[in-house]
Parts: sequence; structure tokens; C-alpha cells
Amino acid sequence: MSIVYALNLVSRWVLFGVALHKAYRERNRGWIYIAVSFFLAAMDPERFLLAPLGFHLNPGVAFALDMVNTLFQGVLMIIAAEYIKEEPSMAKMTFPLAIGVLGYFWIIVTNVGELSLGFTTKTLLPVIVYAAGYLYLGIIILKYSLTKGFIPKLFPIGMILLGMLNATYPYTATLKWFLPWGFTLGTVFRVMMAIGALGVVLWPRIQLPPVRKAVAESGTVVYTDHEAAKDMLKSLGEEGIVAITRSELNFLKSVLSPNSMVFWITRVQEGEIEKSPLVYAISPTKLGILLDLVSKALSSGYRTVYLDAFEYLILENGFTPALRFLLDLKDRVLIHGGELVLTLDPNTLDENQLKILEREFGEFKGPASQGSA
Repeated sequence: MSIVYALNLVSRWVLFGVALHKAYRERNRGWIYIAVSFFLAAMDPERFLLAPLGFHLNPGVAFALDMVNTLFQGVLMIIAAEYIKEEPSMAKMTFPLAIGVLGYFWIIVTNVGELSLGFTTKTLLPVIVYAAGYLYLGIIILKYSLTKGFIPKLFPIGMILLGMLNATYPYTATLKWFLPWGFTLGTVFRVMMAIGALGVVLWPRIQLPPVRKAVAESGTVVYTDHEAAKDMLKSLGEEGIVAITRSELNFLKSVLSPNSMVFWITRVQEGEIEKSPLVYAISPTKLGILLDLVSKALSSGYRTVYLDAFEYLILENGFTPALRFLLDLKDRVLIHGGELVLTLDPNTLDENQLKILEREFGEFKGPASQGSA
């Protein structure tokens, strides 16, 4: 086994391991799809399972199965990218699935022996989908990642470069002189991805302020009066909380303890803007990333999550994605035995939206309503 091949193989399994770790730790569906795709990329069943037993696939069958594997990886990457951005709608899921079905029939038709089609034609659609999946996912991760370091960015950059390289494969694979160079380049890009992935294991990486294991009443509280909610914030004293808010920063600094963590929802800027308490600006459309960050905070000991930006999330994402975010947030808080404090104005919702929320949080009767755990 050559060094280049060994590096290629090891990098594939490193990528699978990192993606599996992310999927398990964060329960993010996007990383589940990425993990499955990387697993398919790492597996070589003919070399590692059949050959040791003395079995070999028919070359035609092996080629067709390889194209199915390639196509499937691309479709999974495209779906994963949609989940990294936000919870995708059925319409957005339909496109990659339709491409997958089309690619499957392409493989069947182009491998009919009587047609005697060339290598470039047979590989064209599956490989283009595969390349597009890597390109699209790499761009999405590069765009939505909150990590500022160079090493973690090697992961999406390597993914984009690998996608670009593979887009040429239907033609360049017919050039015998290019094959070893192409494999070496692919290995370099995969090693880049693996190095970046190891740096992105805790992505998005934010240093959480130290917090004692806070004790909060398990359940939900809904404030329909913003002033009452602000008074509640003031009453928390030294308790560190997680706040998802659009409140004025000077007010937050005056009422929150230094070990609190604030996710300030804004389109104007992104990244750390205050250290005490830690204030991190994040786009209202990055709901999946925001959930991951809150989950990390809960795992580190925070127990109270305060949200006063729900109406703004509806404005930026629509009611259904914002509701999914809110319900997922509620579940994660309750799983950790914490308390979710939600502030919203019922007058900003229509009747059906209000009914949906009241089924989850109880009837909004006054300035504050106690929901169920």
C-alpha cells in the first residue's frame, strides 16, 4: 500500500469519525447525512471484504455499484447542506431526491450492454451530482460557520477543491497520464478536509464563560409583557443564563451576570462583540447553528434560556421554521432539566399561530404564564 493511498484511506475514516461525533453530540440531522456520506466514501467492500475471502465482483457490476455509491454520496451532501442552513421544507427536499432518482435511471440506461456507451457518458451525471454535493456543502459550511480560525476552514475549502477536481473526472479519468496526479490531488484535498475537521469538532467554537451547575425550575415560562420580562432578568442576580435576544446591549450588560452568555440576533455583524457577559452576534437565519450553540451551553451547565426574539425570527424565517426552532429549543432545555423563558406579544400572531403556541406552552393569560414541562 503506497503512502498516498494510505493517507487517502486514513483521511476518509477521520472524516467519518468527526462527522459521526458531531451527529451524536449535537443531534443535527445535517451531520447525520454527512456521516453516512463519509462512511460510503470510506468503505471499499470489494477490497476489504470480498477480496480477503477470495471473491471478486464482475467488472461491470462493480462499476455500476461504484456509480450508485457516488451518486448517493452527492445526494446526501446536498440534503446535508439544506439541514446545515435550516430545517428544509418538503419542496427543498424534493429536488435532491429527484436528482437521485434521475441519476439512478441514468446509471441503469447507460450500462445497458447493447448501447456500448463510453466511460465519460456513463459517469457524467453521477459524478456531477457527487461534485455538486461537495461544492454546495463546502460553500454552505464556509458561509454558515462561526469559526474564525484558519485550520477549521480547511474542512470546507478542501471539500470545495475536491468537488471541483471530481467535476473533471468523467474526462480526466480517461487520460492515463493524469490518473496518478488526480488521485494525489484528491488525497491532498481529503487530508486538508481531515485536518480542518479535527479543528472543527467543536464547531462553532466559542469559549463559554465558566458557570456553576445552575439550578433552575424545570419547565417553561411565557411573558406577554416585555417590561415584566426585563424585571425577571434583573432578578436573576449572579445566576448565569443563556439569552437569545435583540435587547439593547447596554441594558443586557447592566442586568446580566458576567458569566451569562448572550446570542444577539442581528444581520449587521457576526462574531464575538463583548466579553463580559459574552455577547455573540449571530444571523437570525442560522437557526440550526444557534441550536447547536445553545445545546453546547446547556451541556456545560447553563440551565436557564431566555428568548425575546421569537417575533423577529418569524419575520426573517417564516412562522413554521421559527416554530420548529422554538419547539426544538424547548425540548433541549427540558431534557437538561432547565427552564425556558419566552417573551412574545400575542398580538403579533394570527389566531392559528397563537393556538399552536398555546398547545405547547399553555394559554397566555397575563404578564407571565407557567407552561408545562
